[in-house]
Amino acid sequence: MVSLLRNSSRVVELGARTISGLTGDVSIPRVISGATVYWVSEDGTIATTTAQFGQIVGKPRRLGGRSQFTKTFLAQTSLDAESFTREDLTAAMGVELDRVAICGSGGAEPLGILNLASGDLSTGVTFGAAPTWIKYLEFAAAVETANAISGNPAYVTTPSSKYKARGIPRFSNASPPIWDDEGKVGEFRARSTNQFPSSPTANQVVFGNFAEVLYLEWAGLDVVVDPYTSAANGIVIVTIQRLIDMVIRQGKAFSISADSGAQ
Repeated sequence: MVSLLRNSSRVVELGARTISGLTGDVSIPRVISGATVYWVSEDGTIATTTAQFGQIVGKPRRLGGRSQFTKTFLAQTSLDAESFTREDLTAAMGVELDRVAICGSGGAEPLGILNLASGDLSTGVTFGAAPTWIKYLEFAAAVETANAISGNPAYVTTPSSKYKARGIPRFSNASPPIWDDEGKVGEFRARSTNQFPSSPTANQVVFGNFAEVLYLEWAGLDVVVDPYTSAANGIVIVTIQRLIDMVIRQGKAFSISADSGAQ
C-alpha cells in the first residue's frame, strides 16, 4: 500500500506534551501579576501589593473521523483492511492536532498560536521585505525581552519561507545562510510544514518554546467497527473518536511574524 502524503507534524517533535487519563474539566492555575518589593527608609512604610491569579481551562473536545471499506476490497487484498483504516484515521488525527496547535481558530476547535490575542504573545516581527538575519534574531529577542525564553525554542514556518531563508546569507555571500544546513537558525532548531494557512497571511514564521503546548486527553481512543449499518451494500464502517483539548500555557513564549517570510 502506497502511503498518503500528509503534512509534516512538527509540534510534538519540538516539545509539545500530552497529559492523558483526565476526568472533568482541567484548570491550570497561572500567575497574572506577582508581588512587588520596595526599598524603604528605616521607618518607612512598605506598600502593599497583591498577586493576581488566573486559570487556563481545558475541556473535552470531540475529535473524530469515519472511514469505510468494502468486503470486496477485503477479499481482494492481503492487507488487513480494518487495521489499515484505523492507522489511517489515527494518522489524520495526529496531523489535525498539530494543525490546531499552530493555527486553530477556537470555538469547536482549540485556539492555536497564530490566533492568540496579540497581548498574549511576545512582540511580533514584520519582515517588510525579503527576510534578513537581523529580522530572524528579532523573534528570539522579543521572547527573551518578555522573560519567556526557556527550554529549547525553535522556529517553524512553511517550506516557502524555509527555502527563502536557505538562499539568503547572514552577512555576505561568503557567510552561511540564515537557515543553515543542519536545520537551525543560529542556535535554535528550525522546521517547516504545510500546516500554516494561506490566508489571511501566508508563509508566516513562528518562534517559541513548544513545550508550552499541552494536549489534554480524556478516555483515550474510541474505535467502533460497524459491519451492520451498510451490510446490504457490503460495506464496513470504522469510526474513531478522541476527547482531547490543546492549550498553550504561556503565550509570551511565542513570537510570530505579521507578514510572509517568503517575500
